[in-house]
Amino acid sequence: MMDRQSPSKTWGKQAVTIAKAVVRTLIQVIYWLKPRIITGGKFLWQRSYAPASIYVLGVAIILGTCSPALTPWQKIEKNQVIKIVTVNGPMTYYYGAEGPTGFQYDLVKKFADLHGLGIEVTLAESTREIFEKLKLGEAQIATGVIITPKRGEELNFSVPIVKTTAQLVYRMGSKKPKSLLELGEGILEVGSSSSYAELLEAASKENPDLKWSVNSEFSDDELLFRVSNGDTDYTVADARLIRISQRYYPNLKVAFDIGEPQWIAWSYTPDTESRLQTMADEFLLSFKTTEEYKRILDRHFGHIDQLGYIDAVTLAKHVRLRLPLYEEYFKQAALDNNLDWRLIAAVGYQESHWNPFATSPTGVRGLMMLTNATARYLGVPDRLDPAQSIEGGARYLRELIDRLPAEIEEPDRTWI
Repeated sequence: MMDRQSPSKTWGKQAVTIAKAVVRTLIQVIYWLKPRIITGGKFLWQRSYAPASIYVLGVAIILGTCSPALTPWQKIEKNQVIKIVTVNGPMTYYYGAEGPTGFQYDLVKKFADLHGLGIEVTLAESTREIFEKLKLGEAQIATGVIITPKRGEELNFSVPIVKTTAQLVYRMGSKKPKSLLELGEGILEVGSSSSYAELLEAASKENPDLKWSVNSEFSDDELLFRVSNGDTDYTVADARLIRISQRYYPNLKVAFDIGEPQWIAWSYTPDTESRLQTMADEFLLSFKTTEEYKRILDRHFGHIDQLGYIDAVTLAKHVRLRLPLYEEYFKQAALDNNLDWRLIAAVGYQESHWNPFATSPTGVRGLMMLTNATARYLGVPDRLDPAQSIEGGARYLRELIDRLPAEIEEPDRTWI
C-alpha cells in the first residue's frame, strides 16, 4: 500500500511550486519590459506554462509601480519651485546689485511669493531656444514673449502684460530710410524665430523686393551693437530696448515703426493644465492695478527717456576716460560699506560727472559734492581729494539707507 503524504506536506510542496512559478513569471515580465535585453513577447509565449492568473498578477504589480508623468503645475507643487525660461537682458532678467532682477523676473517673483514658491531660471540664447526648452519641459513658463498669430499655433499665452513697438534701427551718419522700400542694398538682420521676422514677412507681401537675413548667433541687443559697430546696416528691435541701448551706443537712431504695437505675455505649452494658466492670469490682472506694479515698471523703464543724445555721448565719454581713474576708490568704498560700487559710482556721476574739483554756487564741492557741514560730520578733511570724497559719500549713503524702517526691503530701500 502506498504511503500517503500528510495534507500539510502536500500544501507545503504546492506552495513552493507556486512561489517558484511567481518568481519565474515576475522575471519574465521584467525581461518583457526590457526589449533590448530579450524579446519579451516571444519569451513569455515559450514559457506559457505559468498560470495565467499569476502572469496577470505579475503584470499588475509591475505596472502598478509606474507613475504617470506629472503635469507642469504638479511639478511646481511637488518641488515648490516655478521654473521659468527667458533670455538675459534689461527687458527680462539680469543679475543686478541686489541679485536677480529684471522686469519679467520681478513679476514672476511676485507671483511665486504669493504662492510661497521659489524660482529657478533657465537662460536661453535666443527666442528659438526659449521655445525649445519650454517644449522639452525644462520650464513651466516662458517670460517676455511677444504674442503673434504664428506662435499662437504652438503656444498658449497669459493675459497681455505690456505693449511693445517694433522699430527699424540704423546707424547715425548713414542715410535715414523713410520706409522699408528705401533700404536698398543695405543689410537688414533680425534674430532667429523672432517676432520681427513675422512682421517682415507680412510687410514683404506689399514689398516683394524686401530682403532680410535671419541671424541665429545674436540676441536683439547684440544685433543693436552690430548696427552701432557698423557690422550690419539695420535691425528691428523693441522700442524700450532701443532706448536703453542708446545709452551705451548713442549712435543708434530710429528710422520708423514697423507694424502695429504688439503685446508681451507669458507663454506655456498647450498641454499645460488650465489651473496654472488661470492662476497666472488672475495674478497679472490683479497685480497690474496696484501701485507696486507701477513702481516696478518705473524702476525698469522710467529712466529711459531722461537721457538725451548729448547726455548719452557725454556719459559714454566719461565712462571711457574718467571712470578708470576712480574705479578702485569706488570699489574699496563699496567693500567698506557693504554697497555695490556701481551704485556709488552712479551717485558720483549724478553729482559731479566724476569731476573731483566740481564746485556749485552754494559751496558744495568735490566728486561726491559734499557740503561743509556733511564733510565735518563725516570727518572728511579735504573734499577735493577724490579718495576722501568717495569714502565719505559712500559712508553717508550707507547711513541714509540704514535709517529706513526695517520693513522696507531691497530694492526699494536703495530706490527710495
